[in-house]
Amino acid sequence: MRKPYYRTSRGRVIAGVCAGLAERYGRSPDTIRWWYAVAQLFGVPIIATYFLQWLLYPLDDNPEPPAPEQAAG
Repeated sequence: MRKPYYRTSRGRVIAGVCAGLAERYGRSPDTIRWWYAVAQLFGVPIIATYFLQWLLYPLDDNPEPPAPEQAAG
């Protein structure tokens, strides 16, 4: 079972949307940020999408990083 979508306060730059997606999918936050930038270059309304994610995704207030066995799964 996958984690729900959320924003995170760890490793965030603006609102934590990309960092939360990176934790959910096991990727680097920078990779997600690059995909958002590329999508914007190709005309995808990513700024509006990011803003909606900022409003809809709850903030994960857990200040501790996930345990190594949880991060791998």
